[in-house]
Amino acid sequence: MRLIVSPKREWIDPICSKCAEAKGNLLQSGVSIEQFNKEAEAKFTKGNWVSAIKLHLFTNGMTVYGKNVVQALRYYERARTMKLISSEQQAAYYGLEITKTKLRKKLDGVLLSQNSTKNSPVDA
Repeated sequence: MRLIVSPKREWIDPICSKCAEAKGNLLQSGVSIEQFNKEAEAKFTKGNWVSAIKLHLFTNGMTVYGKNVVQALRYYERARTMKLISSEQQAAYYGLEITKTKLRKKLDGVLLSQNSTKNSPVDA
């Protein structure tokens, strides 16, 4: 027996999509990406959906924004390192407020059909 201070990731979640992608092994899904994106675009509009994907990628360390946006972000980060301006000041100047909302859309369409086929017993 041994004392476990911190469990290995594999013990908690054996299939981690982020770790699998980092190794270069993309997880193959039975869900049609094209159909999923079309359904999501219908719910949220294409512009909002693409913005959400870009933001998600950015928070995971993948910058997919245009060159000018990335340069502006780096400029802003350098200014912030000087500690002469704050994010709160910037938000107040542009009238930005924290968004409080709930997800009222249900996961359906291609996701629901894929999930029901996974849970249904296979005929022998």
